Amino acid sequence: MTRRAQGDPFLVACCVPSSDSVAADAPALRAYLAELLPPYMMPSRFVDIPALPLTLNGKLDRKRLEELVQPEPA
Repeated sequence: MTRRAQGDPFLVACCVPSSDSVAADAPALRAYLAELLPPYMMPSRFVDIPALPLTLNGKLDRKRLEELVQPEPA
């Protein structure tokens, strides 16, 4: 979860493609997740990233991830 400039939180789905040539199909993902998740848990954006950023210890680097997923301008 990240925040917009106004401070409102929103969910972003970070999609890491399984191969370099395949990007995530946001409408298909949204339809699939709509069957599994309640509306308040639906991501408002789907962002393709090349790989999840990791720390030196191999854990998810949340700060770098937030830098990759900047909110859209209002």
